[in-house]
Amino acid sequence: MKDTFGQAPNENIRARFTGVVNIKRLSPMSVSWTKVYDIPSTVGYGSNMDQSQDNYKCTESDNLQTINAKIVEINKNVIKCAGPNGEKFLVHVGGCTRMELVSDKDLPEIGQSLLCKGWAKDSENYYAHQVTCF
Repeated sequence: MKDTFGQAPNENIRARFTGVVNIKRLSPMSVSWTKVYDIPSTVGYGSNMDQSQDNYKCTESDNLQTINAKIVEINKNVIKCAGPNGEKFLVHVGGCTRMELVSDKDLPEIGQSLLCKGWAKDSENYYAHQVTCF
């Protein structure tokens, strides 16, 4: 099984599904996202990593970290999440963030699990390069 980006899904995702799995690609700049959440203020095509303005390069690949959490709230450019031990994470979404859904739904939902690979500004803020919701 491979996701829409040609990568093998994480074990946590594979363990929850059997048979045919529908994996949808989603862009935070898509009509379905912007209709509900508006256009993200983090366009993500910046030439530097200026977090004060939420402007970051999705091509930056140094020191990427992965988090696994549950979605608590979603707005136009931040997905608020809770970790398994009560940690709180803010997943910042940009226009170049690659997103995918393992769901019949068109958008991520509160309560879904989220895997994020991104640059960690600190222990709470992650600038997402790739997000998978399942």
